[in-house]
Order: sequence, then structure tokens, then C-alpha cells
Amino acid sequence: MDPLSLVPSSQNPCLAEYTNLGPDDGQGELDVSGFTADGDTPLHAVILLGDSTDAIVRKIECYSKTDRALLDAQNNRRQTPLQLAVLTNNVPVIRHLVLSGCRLDLQDWNGNSALHMACTGGDCVDRVRALLPPPAHPHLHTNCSPKENPAHLMNFKGETPLHVAASRGHVAILRYLTLGHVGADVNVGDGRSGRTILHHAVEENNSDVVYFIARHARHLKLKVNTRSYDGFTAADLAYDRKRHELYDLLKRVSKDEAMDMEVGS
Repeated sequence: MDPLSLVPSSQNPCLAEYTNLGPDDGQGELDVSGFTADGDTPLHAVILLGDSTDAIVRKIECYSKTDRALLDAQNNRRQTPLQLAVLTNNVPVIRHLVLSGCRLDLQDWNGNSALHMACTGGDCVDRVRALLPPPAHPHLHTNCSPKENPAHLMNFKGETPLHVAASRGHVAILRYLTLGHVGADVNVGDGRSGRTILHHAVEENNSDVVYFIARHARHLKLKVNTRSYDGFTAADLAYDRKRHELYDLLKRVSKDEAMDMEVGS
């Protein structure tokens, strides 16, 4: 099957996490304004119900010409059509919505953006790449990039998409967000504890993420001794939890960082 084709919602681990859909959800009758009882527009509905990509694209193009605001309309769960396209893993539709100028900074009722959702359901870079195409893309709409880096936007738990990806061990997504054109900052702490993705990776014993960050420490401009709100570095957490291999690795990275600072001073 084409990896860009629509994945049924029943097979999509991300959909269950962000929606609590009953058997009739997304199928309510339209009121006179064109919205269902759930606040869905016809565009929400065709995406959620898995209509053909061509049919969805025609609806997007219709809204683009008649009422562009509907492309970013939020339903009762504060979900946009773009977020539903992510949740149903419809990469071609994600790409079409982004290129049509849909906003990436809108958040659902849990504060999750489309990028938060894309970082949740498996280490799938296709969704993330569709949301954040390279800036040289010839058809990129000028309104599709918010002023704030989408990878730094926090949900209501204080998590950035980077934290979401790291907590699930999605190294391929981390690579795209940090080493590519997106330029996500690995030193950003979460909103609740001030812990970076390195802190969380150590705490959860996610060695793949720790080694990825350590391997690319210079390129990522890692500040390995960043302290959380309670004063702990990632190495402190590794020592406290007796994760000796990770502790030794982080101490070596810290030593390299100190030497780099000495050379640069």
C-alpha cells in the first residue's frame, strides 16, 4: 500500500488518544450554518469519515475560494481540519491543507497542536514533513508558518511536540525537528518542571534518545548541564537512578562542552 494513503482510524493509535468518538460522531445532521452538533464543518466530516483524498481536496479548494476561515474552523473539541487529517494519518490532505495556508499554532481542548498529534502515533516522519515542509517548497503558502517555532508550542501539560516525540522514543521525528530546517531547540524545558527532552529521556531510561542527543550534541548546541526547576541536571537524574552508562556518557559530553567553551573564549 502507498505509505501516503489514508490509514483507517481504527488502525491509527493517535486517533484514540485525541478523540473519544462514539458510533454517530462526525455523522450528525448539518444545521443551517453548515455545522454538526459536534461543531464539525463538512470539511471536518469528510476527513473524519475517510472520504477519498480527491473529494477532500475538492472541499479544501472550495473553501479556499469562498471562505478561507473555514479551513481553520475548530469543532467542539477545538480540533481543526488539519488536526483531523493528522489523526486519520492522511498525509496528502495534511500537505494540501498546509500549502493552502492552514495555521499550525491552533490548539485543541488539551492544548495540542497538529504537530503534537503528529509526534504521537508512531515514529512517522511523513506526517511531520507534510506539516513542516522545507522552506524552499515552490508552492508553500506565505501564511502557513506561525511566528513561533511550532516545535516549541506547549500544550496544557507544558509539553512541546519535541517532548511528546522524545517521550515516545521517536528518534526519526526528533532528527527531522532538530537537525533539519525546523531547528527545534533541545534545551527548551517543559512548562511544568523545566525538564528538557534529555532530562525526560534519562528519567524514562530511553537510551536511544539520550544517545541521539549526545551524538549530535555540538550540532544541536546542547547545554547538557541545564537544570530543571528543582535544580537537577540530566546527569544528576542518571546518577540518582543508578543509570551508570548514561551518567558516564553525559559526563563525557559535559567535558567536551566545557572544552569547546574554553576554546571559544
